[in-house]
Amino acid sequence: MNPAAGAFGLRRYAVLAAVLSLSYLWLVSAQPVFGLPGSNLDDEMFLSLARNLVMGKWLGAYSQYTLAKGCGYPLFIAAAFRLGVPLPLAEHGLYLASCWMCVRALRPVLHNDAWALGLFAALLWQPMSYWLDGPGGGNILRQNLYTPLTLLVFAGMAGCHTRRRAAAPVRAGWALLLGFSLSWFWITREESVWIVPGILLLAAATTIAGPRSEASWRSRLWPYLIAGVAAVGPVLSVCAINHRHYGWFGTVESRSPEFLEAYGALSRVRVEPPEDFVPVTRATRLAIYKVSPAFAELRPLLEGKVGGEFGGPDRRFNAGMWQWALRESVVASGHGTSAAAALDLYRRIGDEVNAACDSGLLPAGPRHDWFLPAWSASVTRRLREQFRPYLLHFVLFEGVNARAHRGNGTFQEQALFRDLTGWHLAPSDRAPGLATPAQKAYRDWRMGALQQIGSIVRWICAALVGLGMVAWIARLGSAVRRRRAPGYLWWISTAALACSACVFGIALLVHVTAWADWRPLRFMEAYPLLVLFGFGALAES
Repeated sequence: MNPAAGAFGLRRYAVLAAVLSLSYLWLVSAQPVFGLPGSNLDDEMFLSLARNLVMGKWLGAYSQYTLAKGCGYPLFIAAAFRLGVPLPLAEHGLYLASCWMCVRALRPVLHNDAWALGLFAALLWQPMSYWLDGPGGGNILRQNLYTPLTLLVFAGMAGCHTRRRAAAPVRAGWALLLGFSLSWFWITREESVWIVPGILLLAAATTIAGPRSEASWRSRLWPYLIAGVAAVGPVLSVCAINHRHYGWFGTVESRSPEFLEAYGALSRVRVEPPEDFVPVTRATRLAIYKVSPAFAELRPLLEGKVGGEFGGPDRRFNAGMWQWALRESVVASGHGTSAAAALDLYRRIGDEVNAACDSGLLPAGPRHDWFLPAWSASVTRRLREQFRPYLLHFVLFEGVNARAHRGNGTFQEQALFRDLTGWHLAPSDRAPGLATPAQKAYRDWRMGALQQIGSIVRWICAALVGLGMVAWIARLGSAVRRRRAPGYLWWISTAALACSACVFGIALLVHVTAWADWRPLRFMEAYPLLVLFGFGALAES
């Protein structure tokens, strides 16, 4: 390891790195926040939870939204507000910092400063880092935090390896970065298990890629013990606070055994042939009401007002809306006084429906306590048809959009968005906006420049992925022939590829079983990993 590589290693390219960073922040600062009043399942929900945090009320009074999604993003919004940093600037600044930390962690195993600058530029300017959601969506999204946290976890793992001969405080710093990033990563989204293969691969690389004689096992392990404590501590703290406020020790209800049992039990019933994207049909619900008193309590709501809101006039719920309809019905039925009360009803529903299925009162498939629906021939057909175009959509960075769409609502209705983000909002038909014509034209020009840059850079990133795959396979073949383990960059590349594949797999399953979704939003956290994969494989070859 080059001792001088402990720093960022871009001394000869410091001006270029600064220009890339400042240009990035200048261009993305033109993008507005979408004010979307009534977006209770995403944008406005996160802001409402953050407002409670700012006011010292934790996540507020219990409702169907309180523990539906992880609290990591509302905590970030509240922290940015308390620090007086506009939310978009905090998000882009964190992403820039995560790119810098990733390059800093890998600098000792990169060839030279030019390679470090190239990786930094590729990570920072990959086009999905400034992608804006389309109509009907918004940009108050967890992916804005989740993506930089992904890179910080990789940076922490890499830093623990590349600084394994550094002084103890340096090693401890990288360990703390890994631990705290992983804990915040875990409480931000619910499907975070996809990163585990990457962590295991990089942990194995520390043993395989490093000379065994350079340090004892005790010296190698203690940074990871520190990281483990730093990761577990904040998660347990969130669980404890939730228990104090809502009577349940956990992070999000969708990870609870009670909720998973209820969801799985309802979707295993087979009164009629399965309907695409609909986990529980109306005929199925009508049959379950007869054998489950707990579920029957929800009938007036699911077949009434709540059902109409989430399932339309025919009460047909796709997988995305079914979970929310179920949550809202449980709370509206009088079981929403606390998380403990709601989860008790979920437990009763799961027990009663599973018992009816097991006893033959209801026709059903095998028991499953998870969200994935029972497999069917139509799912297999869609998987075969959609796999190739969906994969190309992913690896070709399709769907680049840096231009803003319109928000909605009046100026008064957008107050929560304006106050908590501290940023300019996209105009809506009922709130034309406060920007002067000159300001609007200047922002539009910068967003147009971003669009043009992204349209070019996407092909560079796609080529990087393709060339990286060739280099990765070639390096693996060379290692097999020589019976010698590849270098650490190959392992970084492999871990990034494994995690990207997991993100793609989850998105594909949702796409073919729950609802068709081509938005780049589905892969947001994996795009920088694709860049890291291609770059790492080429740098190792």
